[in-house]
Amino acid sequence: MEHIFDPEKAFKEIARVLKPGGAHIFTAPLINKIRKSERWASMSPSGEITHHHEPEYHGNPVDAKGALVTMHWGYDIACFIQEVAKTPTVIIQIDDIDKGIRAEYIDVLVSVKQP
Repeated sequence: MEHIFDPEKAFKEIARVLKPGGAHIFTAPLINKIRKSERWASMSPSGEITHHHEPEYHGNPVDAKGALVTMHWGYDIACFIQEVAKTPTVIIQIDDIDKGIRAEYIDVLVSVKQP
């Protein structure tokens, strides 16, 4: 979700297609942690990209240039999803060295469509 220009539209569409009681389970690097989420890049209606900070790219197997980062999410992503998509969202941090899970970005987000 850190590469999407219109996360509001994306979360609304996910909520629309979920069955009542269905869940959207995903990961996204919550770079900003307790700080407010920040837009890193946006796109105008004409398709022009505006960089609000130094452009940042993640690895992309289909484009050697990489995948443009559009958002630096924080923990407030859960409130954002609840507000725009009406799907309550929790953040679960999984840190279990016995299962080989130990990393900086270990947040799993679960949004559930209410019945």
